[in-house]
Amino acid sequence: ENVSECFKQKLETLKKAYEQNPSDTLKMREYADFQMAAHNHAEAIILYQKILDKNPKRTDIIFTIASIYYEQKNFSKCEEIINRVFTYDKNNLEARYNIGVIAAASGDREKAKLIWQKIFDENPKTPMGKKAKSSLEQL
Repeated sequence: ENVSECFKQKLETLKKAYEQNPSDTLKMREYADFQMAAHNHAEAIILYQKILDKNPKRTDIIFTIASIYYEQKNFSKCEEIINRVFTYDKNNLEARYNIGVIAAASGDREKAKLIWQKIFDENPKTPMGKKAKSSLEQL
């Protein structure tokens, strides 16, 4: 009961802060993150999309939206969202890696293998290259 009341108060505080400053993407992000944590995914996506409307190159927001769709096992929508990154950063390793994750989760192990192998071959000493190698080993 006490947790529920604290939750409601926090939600209301974040909502008011967002409504008072609708152009403040930090307030919007805090409210969206809280909505996501509360499993109010539809509301969180709406708020995250408003942030992207202001700055479509926010990869952090793109990956957050994609993670919601991934959690819901909506892999096609997840991939669609991640592909937005490639419109302005064709070589984004995190986006490429995540496309491999989606492929693996969808059952397309060969596609995942090709993506991760290419990331590793081209970037063996980077953190993402090492992560790709680890994922290949686990695959």
